[in-house]
Amino acid sequence: MSAGALSVDVALAARGLELRCEVAAGEVLAVLGPNGAGKSTLLSLVAGLERPDRGRIVLDGAALVDTDAGGWRAPHERRTVLLAQQAMLFPHLTVAANVAFGPRSRGVGRVAAAAAATVWLAAVDTGDLADRRPGELSGGQAQRVAVARALAADPALLLLDEPLAALDVAVAPALRRLLRTVLRTGDRSALLVTHDILDALTLADRVIVLEAGRIVEQGPVREVLSRPRSAFAARIAGVNLVAGTLDGHSLVTPRGERLHGVVDAPAGGAGVALFRPSAVAVHLTPPGGSPRNRLPVTIGEIEPRGELVRVRALDGPDGAAGPVADLTADAAADLDLVPGREVWFVVKATEVTLYPSASPTG
Repeated sequence: MSAGALSVDVALAARGLELRCEVAAGEVLAVLGPNGAGKSTLLSLVAGLERPDRGRIVLDGAALVDTDAGGWRAPHERRTVLLAQQAMLFPHLTVAANVAFGPRSRGVGRVAAAAAATVWLAAVDTGDLADRRPGELSGGQAQRVAVARALAADPALLLLDEPLAALDVAVAPALRRLLRTVLRTGDRSALLVTHDILDALTLADRVIVLEAGRIVEQGPVREVLSRPRSAFAARIAGVNLVAGTLDGHSLVTPRGERLHGVVDAPAGGAGVALFRPSAVAVHLTPPGGSPRNRLPVTIGEIEPRGELVRVRALDGPDGAAGPVADLTADAAADLDLVPGREVWFVVKATEVTLYPSASPTG
């Protein structure tokens, strides 16, 4: 089966949607935007749950819909699988039967479908739940089973509609790691709708930002979120993001600086460090005391933000946006902060979260 190259060029007047986008074979494209922007509508059009007024949707060279030619493929003929916030398992079937449903629907024999279900349940660490009914599962367990059911169907393209949104904050990180493994194994292609910056950073290669049914910006995830050009991207990216290479429980920046933080598990490879502007303290000299991250920066801009003052460092030599700190006006005045002054941004390791990035740092 091919990896699922997708091309979309559609319009739907009732939803105010008019957009064109592509997903390369083996690529994960995140779709961000405020409520009502058209994110779920895009998934519904690709899945065949809605028809566009005009346009064409092509998956691996086959037209799923072509309004000019009158072509239309029913949802079950599209080789796509939709994984939503709710697991939507069949309540009358066992977990194993739920996962075997996809292969059976494609004409796979009972024995082979059951074998596929066993493989995928083991892959998502739910093999011991095979004989249970959905009503006996926790939310996290049900969503893992839903992932197994989606993959057992052997889709060319996964459609992910905020699959972590309904999960408890204690459960979501484990499923995010599972999805990352799934999406990075076997060159899988996916459209991922999310409100969560971490989903985009850890799962996707590229991102498009929708506002009022139009794409307002797009590009590599880290590039869009570190230098946002739309109101929504700026809002969702209201954190400091530093890219580099993960080294155990720290991240090494391209300039050789080391940021320590909290990570799910020690890891290597491309990664990012996230921390809030309010967690950053500004010092005129390197502070001592308990272990903290210290970044030497040159102040680029100082801007009032209500009761706070935002201190923005100059952009890095690679063009990456400089980190920012939010201080009280009194603190900024006491430090006599002005553009061009060299200071230290300091943030506790406990305020920094480290994550693998979906795409290479270089």
